[in-house]
Amino acid sequence: MKHILLLFFMGLLCSITSCDNTPDPILGCTDAEAENYNPNATESDNSCTYAREQFLGDYSGTITCGFIIPDPSAFSMSISEGLTGNNDVIVEIKDTPTPFPIVNGMATSDSLIITEETYQLEVLGDFRDVDISGNAIFSSDMTTLEGILKLQTVVSGTELTDNCVFTATK
Repeated sequence: MKHILLLFFMGLLCSITSCDNTPDPILGCTDAEAENYNPNATESDNSCTYAREQFLGDYSGTITCGFIIPDPSAFSMSISEGLTGNNDVIVEIKDTPTPFPIVNGMATSDSLIITEETYQLEVLGDFRDVDISGNAIFSSDMTTLEGILKLQTVVSGTELTDNCVFTATK
């Protein structure tokens, strides 16, 4: 009888105070793509921040290529959100003597990587398949991007590479 009474009181105590041993959730950013990802977080607190956010916006600067744009040329550039991942971006290079296609990239901390893809671009008077890739790094004050766009194509059986060096400020 004592055992039954003891079990009854323990059951009553558990129903009043809850005997749940589930640990409290650890709040934080649960997205591994985010700059502030917390691998210990068990519940999102909507605090995730992404590398691309610092790159978004409009820039102006100069670009020089070996043969596509042989003389330094002013240009403008817009970086906007990509369509897939949280750090994907779309880079539009505008106002150059030779038009550039809109390219895809990925932001990581202070770097921007232009994903290699093939585009149609006018090279030496003809439209050709051109592989475009590149990278850029932000200055310490996060306002100026310095980088290189690498363009590769084949002309008359010879592979041509043109490195377009640019500096652009937000």
